[in-house]
Amino acid sequence: MQGIGTHLLIDLYGVYESLLRDEDRLMGIFTGALEQANLNILDQVSYRFQDGGSGVTGLFLLSESHLAFHSYPEYQYIALDIFSCGSSDSEEVVSVVKRALRPHAHENTVVIRGRRCHRDAEVPTSAAPE
Repeated sequence: MQGIGTHLLIDLYGVYESLLRDEDRLMGIFTGALEQANLNILDQVSYRFQDGGSGVTGLFLLSESHLAFHSYPEYQYIALDIFSCGSSDSEEVVSVVKRALRPHAHENTVVIRGRRCHRDAEVPTSAAPE
C-alpha cells in the first residue's frame, strides 16, 4: 500500500430482510468482526428507522478509523464502509461479516487513501488561510 489507509466499500446483496432490520444483531455481528480483526472500538452508535424499509444505520469509531453500515431490508441489501489506516486488516472484518450475513452476492471496491502523503510524493503547498 502506498497511502495513509485503505477504504473498503462493500455491497452485500441477498441478505435476509429480518436480519437487516435487527439492530442489536447487526451491531453484535460488526462488534464481533472488529474484535476478531483486532481493531479497537472507541465508540459506537446505531439507529433503526421506523418507517419505510425499517433499515439500520450503524457507525463504529475506531482508533484505526471507522466502520459504517446502512441496511436496506426492502432490497435485501447492506452497504458497508471500512476505512482503516496503518497495518490493520479490514479484509478480516469483511470475511467475518460475510460469514455471518451470508449474502448471495457481493461487490468490493478498494480505495487507497492519502497516496500523496508520503515524503517522496509531490504535494503542492498552499498558504495558510487568513
